Amino acid sequence: MPLFILSDIPSINTQLYNRSFTKTYCVMNKLLLTLAAAGMLTTAATAQVSPLSMTAQRMVPSHRQITAKALQPNKALQFDASGMKQLHSLSLNRDLRIDDAKRSHKELSYQVNGDEATQCYTGQLELKPVPGLTGYGFYQTYFQDMISRLKGNTISEIQFVAAEGSYRNVHVVILEADPVKGQVAVVWESETLNNIKTIQGKKINVNQIPCDYEITGEEKMLMIGWFAEQVSNPAMLNAVGYLDNTQQGYGFSFFGFVNGGLQLGQSIADAGWSIDGANRVIMASHIVVKTQGNSTIKDNDMMAVSSGVVRANVAGKGGDVQVSMTNMGLDPISSFEYQFECDGETKTNKFEFEKPMPFYSVGTFNLQAAVGKAAGAKEGKFTITKVNTVADEYADNKDNELAYNVVMMEKGYKRTPVVEEFTSVGCGYCPYGAAGMKRLHDTYGDEVVLIAAHSHMNQQLQDPMHDAEYAKMGIIQFPTALINRQYQGNPYFDAVPTAEKIATSDVCEADMTIKVGAAPANKLVKTIDVTTTLNFDFDVKAGDYSMVYALTEDGITGVRQLTYLPGMVDQNMEVNPGYTRDQIIEAMAEGDPYLIEVLKDGKKDKNGNYWSEPTYDHVSRGVTNADGQHPDNLPAATKNTPIEVKAKVNIPATVKDRKNLKVVAMLIDNKTGIVVTGRQAAPSTTSTPSAIEEVGADAAQISVADGAFVVKANKAEAAVYSLDGKLVSSATVEGEASLPTFGKGVFVITVKADGKVYSQKATF
Repeated sequence: MPLFILSDIPSINTQLYNRSFTKTYCVMNKLLLTLAAAGMLTTAATAQVSPLSMTAQRMVPSHRQITAKALQPNKALQFDASGMKQLHSLSLNRDLRIDDAKRSHKELSYQVNGDEATQCYTGQLELKPVPGLTGYGFYQTYFQDMISRLKGNTISEIQFVAAEGSYRNVHVVILEADPVKGQVAVVWESETLNNIKTIQGKKINVNQIPCDYEITGEEKMLMIGWFAEQVSNPAMLNAVGYLDNTQQGYGFSFFGFVNGGLQLGQSIADAGWSIDGANRVIMASHIVVKTQGNSTIKDNDMMAVSSGVVRANVAGKGGDVQVSMTNMGLDPISSFEYQFECDGETKTNKFEFEKPMPFYSVGTFNLQAAVGKAAGAKEGKFTITKVNTVADEYADNKDNELAYNVVMMEKGYKRTPVVEEFTSVGCGYCPYGAAGMKRLHDTYGDEVVLIAAHSHMNQQLQDPMHDAEYAKMGIIQFPTALINRQYQGNPYFDAVPTAEKIATSDVCEADMTIKVGAAPANKLVKTIDVTTTLNFDFDVKAGDYSMVYALTEDGITGVRQLTYLPGMVDQNMEVNPGYTRDQIIEAMAEGDPYLIEVLKDGKKDKNGNYWSEPTYDHVSRGVTNADGQHPDNLPAATKNTPIEVKAKVNIPATVKDRKNLKVVAMLIDNKTGIVVTGRQAAPSTTSTPSAIEEVGADAAQISVADGAFVVKANKAEAAVYSLDGKLVSSATVEGEASLPTFGKGVFVITVKADGKVYSQKATF
């Protein structure tokens, strides 16, 4: 899901993670490697997604019964990526276009410029064998944000274009889906059609089907399309689409007609389609939905989607928040004005784009929020006040407003990043994630918590490290990283800068240390004791926070990993003759040693697939409360008064070597679900504190200069450590002292002054 990453302070390239954001489940991120060498082409990598499944349940009676009594969960229909054919462009004569070529204000479609549907693209998908398959069709998915703006209108016409072929018993249908409940229902269906128009050579014929479905505005999701019970070659899908410039659509989503019943097929949004050999694109099924009524999609309309949590201290550290917004207006947005309100404080500002934000694109913005002055947890209000210098034209359901949470601290503690990587040995792009995890570990050591949660890719590609507990979190896109369950993105391109930002500049409300007991040699003993010590910056109530524990294992070998990356190198060698393989890899990785390693790693099998045999670290062997239904709530705590929490962590039979285990503890903010901070420790060890109090000007000042930490303090003891805990240099400070690091890398300095301990980390 391409995002505008725009900011009035330094930004980070992430998508906000919000468990209630219902569009997240169908978004397909593109991972991009750009060849740096002159003349080299761009190669796009596509996230792999497990098939979407929905529980069949009729919610609303259809206008009349169709052959399929109810939609069946998709278990059989799978497209064969290797059978994909290239899309071909067919120019459409505008005179043949129904109504006018420009997008209507009363239209459901993914047209941005307004004329995308005037050009058709055709292509083929080869299906794997599906017993009983006799027909298929295509649909387009529309979400509540777009649907609600046409509340009260009647869908008057559904237009679609069908590829050349023979189709019998064609039905045009509207399905209503609730992605949270996993329910799908038929809410409208046309009469049976046997004489539909198709593409004839380069002549495009548009089918116009009258409809009388009234939009209530409460629909979570509508899936609108057509299917035929019998087609000339059901094993080869002939798709017709238009370019989805929003990059938010669901792509060539298809129906399958199997054994007299309708099945939802897998979305194929960005699974490798290219236009005449050019870069990959996302296509929308060539379906346009016309409505009649008083409601319209406005020109200047911006929707606030989700926000992060603001953490700040009274001294002014922190206070930034990421807010995700969507342009719901047909005009590109050149600027917007906004307001933050919290605890008697109001902040207003204006954001101006260097490049306008087009219709239905999503932007994530780093903004400075109002936080008030009093310490504690509280709530603020964010409002988009103007779009393109005029008042937001759609505020009927107040979706230009958003509540945001503030955690205000007197001083606060440094925050530990916790990266949960969702991966699979059957995911060919997941070596990107492995590279990101290795880079984070090499840079930060135990100062960043890393968990690799493996899942089965599908029935054919099983993962022997599959964690059934983590699978309950419902992440189906691989590779994906959750960073402190606050940000979501790619484990390399997003997790690395986000974790670095958290580690170096975030503050949080609690210090945490964990003490892990011995890993029992007796395998009949299946638990490890853990004691967590917490110290909060302010008073907290019972149930405000909870603990989550995970168990990880390092050093797992003997498991093959599918990798597409060496194949990408092959492709770039073909289109860039004259360069060696090492030169191509160097350019693709832009010199990054971690990417170079995964681009090189892999051996080709007889089927042309590359496999690597890496050493797997940070592999999850279990996690508590993955489904969110059984929180381990903390008792009430008084400011600056440590509390101890004891727990037992299960050791499953899947563990290979107990000596390679680590226990992870995560502090959860129950109001938002985010991970406040975390720690990890091996058996029979105690972690260092997760955070040291912020440096105060009255006690000590720490700065960095010329390969050394410079400390200004009186009667202070200072020491510099490498990330593996080795003492590098130390000094007693009376006034000012310079403590060298004697090398490059990441180092930590601790300063003991006035009975307190201060800390700072820096990269040299």
